[in-house]
This record gives sequence, C-alpha cells and structure tokens, in this order.
Amino acid sequence: MKEFSIDVPVEPPTELKPLFVPIPAEYVEDAYKSDEFIVLVGPQHPGSGHMRIIVKVHGDIIVDAIPDPGYVHRSMEKIAENRLYIQNIPLFERPSIMDNANFNLGYIRAIEESLNIEVPERAKYLRTIMAELCRIGTHLYDAAILAVFIGHTTGFMYPFAVREIICECLVRMTGARFTSSFIIPGGVRRDVDKKVLDFVRKATFEIERRLKNFEKIFIKNPATIARLREVGVLSKEEAIKYGVVGPFLRASGVEYDVRKIESYEAYDDLDWEIVVADEGDGYARFLV
Repeated sequence: MKEFSIDVPVEPPTELKPLFVPIPAEYVEDAYKSDEFIVLVGPQHPGSGHMRIIVKVHGDIIVDAIPDPGYVHRSMEKIAENRLYIQNIPLFERPSIMDNANFNLGYIRAIEESLNIEVPERAKYLRTIMAELCRIGTHLYDAAILAVFIGHTTGFMYPFAVREIICECLVRMTGARFTSSFIIPGGVRRDVDKKVLDFVRKATFEIERRLKNFEKIFIKNPATIARLREVGVLSKEEAIKYGVVGPFLRASGVEYDVRKIESYEAYDDLDWEIVVADEGDGYARFLV
C-alpha cells in the first residue's frame, strides 16, 4: 500500500489564533492538587462556532471563568463595507434568528437617522408589533432551553408549543417564520391587512392563557425554584459596574428599559410598565 500523509496544521492559522482560547496549563495542574475542578460549559448547540466558557469551580462556587467567543463574531462589519446598505438587511438579521426584527430595527433606524427619513405612523406600529412578537418568541425559546438545563422536559415542550403561535403570526404578517427582512428603511416591506392583525390580537390572548398553565407547570414548580433561587446573585451595584443590560439589569433592581427611557417607534404611545425584580438571582432573571 502506498504511503501518504495529510498535512494538517497542529495550530490554527496566525490570523485566527485570537479566536481560540485554550485551557490554561495551570488550570490542569491545579486540578490535581486541590478540590477545584474544570467544567467546560458549551458549546451545547450542534451548530459550529458557538461560544463556550472554561469554568473553574469549587463545589457549586465558580472560582474563575474564561469566556471563549468562538466564531460567534462573523466579521459582519467588514462584510457590510462592500455592500449597499439595503443588502445588509438579511445579513444583520442572522445573529439572532428568532429576535431578528430587533437586531434589524437598530440597523434600519441608524440609516433613517443618518438620512433624515421620516417613518409613517402606521409603519411604526407594525414595526413595534413585529419587534414584540420576536421578543416574546425569544423569551419562550430561552425558557425552553433553561428547562432543558435543569432537567424539566415538560418545561421544554410547553414554551416551544406556545412559540409556534408566534411563528404563525410572523408568517401571516411577513410570509416567513424568521428572517423576513420585513423592516426596511422608511417603513416596512408591505402593509398588513386587518384580518391578519385581528389574528395577531387573538393570538396574544391565547398565548396569555397558555402561559398561565406554564406558570403552574414550570415557573412555580418547587424544583425550578430550588435550582434558580439565590443562585448567581448579581447586586444592583455589580450590574451597573459590569455594564449589564436588558432583563438581567432589571432583575438586579435597576428600572431601566430603553423602550421606555429612550422611546422609539410606537412604544411612547403605549401604556405599559417596566418589569423589575430586586433579588438579582437566577430566578429573578427568569421571571423578568
């Protein structure tokens, strides 16, 4: 048999080395000399390039942690330099497939402010509806994944079933479950008729009804509370110091929501309150 060899580089290319975070040698050495040990958190997703965290723990206490972003950063800024601004809309929807409208909205609003484009009032309301549907769908997805991590199979299935209602609303509004490129500079790609809006309105009531059952099954389940309460406590001061944002910031007692404080689209015309919790633990973050 003819001999052959495959030239496989032992180390990643020089330009890609910053993306690779190896396990520190001292971590491995210390693991044999103390009660601390290493846990590689992630990647938990079958896709390639998802982030992981190299964690050193002592029992249930995290002693040290090194984040490895992997290929999550896909050089979108560089890619965008060689495209027309309208061509970047599908690109910027991809970092978060379920919450694509909110990612896209930030990019579109930047274009509109730069070019002094005024958006019609109806388009603002349609954008807001779209953004909130995607936001709720993302929260349901997160709740389902959380249930998997704490070993609650029913808690995983239930949010995904409710999430399908969101997807049906998105299909009827935009023609696609995800990444529809519905929001464009100056407004939205197409108008939405009254029949579809009535369906979305009824769907919100159905979601609310089903979430009451989910509250009994998972949210107020003693096992869920035991796994999340008083775990990973982040104080108000620490949250501000480390620049925490969104629900995690509000779960630590900071009443700040950009939709209210720096209102955009139709949020200023709506009557709603900022949801805040003071505990700053895992359970508070889940509830917020």
